[in-house]
Amino acid sequence: MRESLNSTASEQRRSKLVAYLQQEVARVLGLDASHLPKAEQGFFDMGMDSMMALDLKERLDKALGASLPATLALELPTISALADHLAREVLQWQDQEVPSPPSKVAQEQAMADLAQLDEAEVETSIARELEELEALLGKD
Repeated sequence: MRESLNSTASEQRRSKLVAYLQQEVARVLGLDASHLPKAEQGFFDMGMDSMMALDLKERLDKALGASLPATLALELPTISALADHLAREVLQWQDQEVPSPPSKVAQEQAMADLAQLDEAEVETSIARELEELEALLGKD
């Protein structure tokens, strides 16, 4: 897979990497190929557990010829974040090919926004995410 990604035109590399990661995450989660996960959705929000996270890490190790940390899904909790990390650190693509990580200010703002949510809003959000996952899995 690494060779395939590196031989892809630079303007198409990231989208190919994201598509590959979506397929691998779907396989790990046991999702139908027609229901690929969103690149910005959190792995654990998708229903991934720690064993699935290790399975994903091992698949990526093998496909990319790398030794990724066991905490990969915790440190890089979305397909998009994982793609950016792999592009920079593993595949060593040039900066213009990989978007910069969110700024410290943006991260702090996101955390402040999360802190503003009350318990009812969090419960509603979790319930909505669970409904979406159940719909993807075909459970009613």
